[in-house]
Amino acid sequence: MLFRCDFLSLYLCWCIFFLRPKICRQSLKGKIIISICDTGPGIPEDALQKVFDPFFRLEGSRANHTGGTELGLGIAHNIARAHGSELVLQNKPEGSLCAILNLPK
Repeated sequence: MLFRCDFLSLYLCWCIFFLRPKICRQSLKGKIIISICDTGPGIPEDALQKVFDPFFRLEGSRANHTGGTELGLGIAHNIARAHGSELVLQNKPEGSLCAILNLPK
């Protein structure tokens, strides 16, 4: 478990340092909202819900051996729902993607 936590910490630090996501937290009407927005191109509107499906890949050209299992967003989505929360993805007008987690207080 220690290795997994260390790896996760290093990965998150790498993401923050190189990808420069914008991370925001706000409280609204009994909710805490955490949003993480990247600077990438976003994803197609018709795929915003599909990416939560197990094994769904946005990029069909990727070989299975070059990427993950495509389970992470689905797992995160299910964990959020199990705790009375909601995880949604939204494209921003300027082209970036935001993951928004709505948590009950």
